[in-house]
Amino acid sequence: MTAPFPLAHADRVKRRVLLALELVDPVTGQLAGGQMTVTAPGFRPPTITKLGQFVWVDPEPPAARTVTIEAVATRGQFAPYSATVAVPMRAPQVPVLVQRATLTPTGLYEPPAGRLGVAGMLVEDAAVDPPVPVADANVKVMLQSASDAGPLDGAYTGVTDVRGGFVAMVRSLGDDAPMPRVPTTADPRVADGAIIGWISVERAGATRFSALLPMRRNQLFRAPTPFGWAALSATEPTLPPAP
Repeated sequence: MTAPFPLAHADRVKRRVLLALELVDPVTGQLAGGQMTVTAPGFRPPTITKLGQFVWVDPEPPAARTVTIEAVATRGQFAPYSATVAVPMRAPQVPVLVQRATLTPTGLYEPPAGRLGVAGMLVEDAAVDPPVPVADANVKVMLQSASDAGPLDGAYTGVTDVRGGFVAMVRSLGDDAPMPRVPTTADPRVADGAIIGWISVERAGATRFSALLPMRRNQLFRAPTPFGWAALSATEPTLPPAP
């Protein structure tokens, strides 16, 4: 999407700016800025503003141009981004073009401290060696609701990367909260802050579910072994009754 770029300089200075790029971290809502390496073949490297915007300065008069943008995360924490942008001819009262895009976190993404979520790998069959990764699957954290004991959607979708890695997090639960896990005869020892949660995985229109996971409130659970698509269930796990 595009939007005006609010530069406060005189128009003769504004007209030197060709294009501004904003790459958004969907988890924090902030601009990724220094976390990305951005290039536009045929143009000099952009400068980065204090807000994290990438800005290209037009070395020539403000003619219409086509700019191809390529962005790669410094640590692989976001999927590569690319776009071809048609920049119109600049006139004195025409605002600078801003290209704004939301990045896609990969399995290497490190969520903010205290964020509830699940990180892991998705493969075709965990029993097959070497495992075959599953890319472009949608993963959601699901929780048991403390208010009605039913399934509660974490309101955020993680996407598996080319290695099958993903980080799925809980964005918002509104006025609800996850159901705490309580000791039972079968499971008498319960960790402090334990909650009832699992993941749903959507792939090519089919949705499958994991078993209940040892999740804890305000923590990221890192699955020690890959999730195998073949072993995921077509139905949600049986939830315990409300205490």
